[in-house]
Amino acid sequence: MSDATIDIRDTAGGLIATVLITKDAERVEELMTADHAQLTWQSDSGNPLPAGAYIIFEGEKLSLLDPYDPEQKDELEYSYKPQFQSRVMGWGKVPFFHYTYGESNAITAREPDWTLTDTPVNFMRAIVAAIKTETGEQWTFEVAADLPSSITLSFSATDILSGLNQIAEGFDTEWRADKVNNILYLGKAQHGQAKTLCVGENIGVPSVRLSKEGYYNRFYIYGSSRNITQDYQGANVNNLVNKRLTLNPASYPGGYIDIERPTGTPIYPKILTFDDIYPHSGLVLANLRPRLMYRLDEDQKKVQVGTDAEGYPVYDMYSIWYFQLPGFTLNNSTFSKDNPDGMLISGKNLSVHFKSGALQGREFELIYHPKAETLRNSDGQEFVVLAGDYEIKFIEESGLIIPMQTGIVPADGDEVILFNLRMPQEYIASAYTELEQAALKEIDERYAADLNNYTIKSNPVAFAEADPNLSIGQLVEFVNGDYRYTTRVIKLSRKMDYTCEQEITIGNDKIKGNSATLKEEVVNANSNISLLTQLNQLTQNVTQAYQRTQQLMLDGFTKIGNMWRFHPTDPSSIITDYNVLSVREVVAYASGDASSSTSAIALSKLSDVRLGVLSKGDLLSWDGRKWVNVPASAGGGGLDETQLASYLTMHNYLKADGTASQYL
Repeated sequence: MSDATIDIRDTAGGLIATVLITKDAERVEELMTADHAQLTWQSDSGNPLPAGAYIIFEGEKLSLLDPYDPEQKDELEYSYKPQFQSRVMGWGKVPFFHYTYGESNAITAREPDWTLTDTPVNFMRAIVAAIKTETGEQWTFEVAADLPSSITLSFSATDILSGLNQIAEGFDTEWRADKVNNILYLGKAQHGQAKTLCVGENIGVPSVRLSKEGYYNRFYIYGSSRNITQDYQGANVNNLVNKRLTLNPASYPGGYIDIERPTGTPIYPKILTFDDIYPHSGLVLANLRPRLMYRLDEDQKKVQVGTDAEGYPVYDMYSIWYFQLPGFTLNNSTFSKDNPDGMLISGKNLSVHFKSGALQGREFELIYHPKAETLRNSDGQEFVVLAGDYEIKFIEESGLIIPMQTGIVPADGDEVILFNLRMPQEYIASAYTELEQAALKEIDERYAADLNNYTIKSNPVAFAEADPNLSIGQLVEFVNGDYRYTTRVIKLSRKMDYTCEQEITIGNDKIKGNSATLKEEVVNANSNISLLTQLNQLTQNVTQAYQRTQQLMLDGFTKIGNMWRFHPTDPSSIITDYNVLSVREVVAYASGDASSSTSAIALSKLSDVRLGVLSKGDLLSWDGRKWVNVPASAGGGGLDETQLASYLTMHNYLKADGTASQYL
């Protein structure tokens, strides 16, 4: 037994106890699940250990997250087995809030119930922001490139650790923490060059936990039901179910793939379905254009989300997106539901699946526009719908309209697939090949491959001589006789008194972390939970909408930054290089008193007047289109001073000193 000891200290650093590191003391790490040191000792006193008490082991601070009371064995002996947690596990005690920021980036509100539709980068940005805000620790992150572009997740009274597990599950992946460099990785947890673990050399005989996938040796393969019609001969005919793409019947008449099995082994079949594979053409978005619209409430009134710095209302807006598909030419009746010879499958709606870009993995119904037409945006500007345009029918998720105006939006060059269409034979042949390749890859990786978990014990002597320095996610080459396979460490338990004595679990199957929520006992609060959730959701939606609107305003001001400027010699005047058109009145005030409606000059009423350089004695004359000023010597008649004064008075135009002559 080692004579090594370890100090237990309180939160102020004061010594609570010094205990032996016994043979049962272990340092345990498990991917996304555990990270602690468990000490074990006996004592004749039963003093509790306070929450926050900590130890330092291998330079790392590990703390109690809850008060610890020992187990009393008899009248004279108490048994201690406290678990001191890493700071990462400590995130399970820290709420995962949505923050509202005010001036100087100060937090003005913390919301416990919130929803986010965003990219993996922005979800991880929210995680590290919460860690920094609540613990003071600065972390960075890295995100795997093969994750979905965006998802929607809701968090309700969740802690940071559970939120991190929820994000990983939402993106169908894992996470791990590099505590040395304070980096969080979102993606399959594996790293480094593979280190060899060889049975009989540096590890012992493994115990095996069989894969949850089970054993199968025949696989019936199906693609999606999309773009598959009842007259498609490659599909299984059964009017009670949706027909799906199958393997090429010429190559796989039975519709299945067999893998090698020992003689006499029964056939164990399994169905594999690939819903993302169906006959389609590869298309790319072009000429993408947003149509800006106000969001309306049930009474068809604009939804106000705040006010600007001058007190004017700011309204929630969204975009309707239009695009074209070069090389995919259609006639006017192609997508008509009334045309039996068109491409649209009966009873289906034209739809699109995004294969790349910010909307990757998302799907929307489309509206096809065979003819050009001119519409108006909510701001009154004309919007031209081109012949051959596709309009995305937006969807609403948790109060957000998707595609958004910024961020989660389509872009020129995004790869898309149209579906619910009858496809030419060449696309069906291509789908056969794609389905076969996907099926063989899935069988090889999940059913022919080894997804078992192996638990092995180190050879302490070999590890003492050449410690592989294993860590969670470390790649290893597992060798057992003639069998070799590359995998990674998913659990590591080391004796604290002799760290070369280890129990190691390796495996390739995806790990899911534990999810928990912070729970608080609130008397008579159950009836208010639903209302509070709705109010919090409303607050979040309004906040996000206001932020989106502010960003649009800033983007717009950036584009028109030099549209208006002060006159260089007359600070009371402004200049623009553009024609100015108004759909409402442009108003001037005689003395700067905006409250006086009687002093207004409605310039819009001068739509039939065009004045040149004015000279005394000029007359107002009709040129066939507008009233213009002409010299009296030019003849042709016109309005004299009295007539002009009457004209201006009748039309409510301001007279500077009560006489109309001041306008000439």
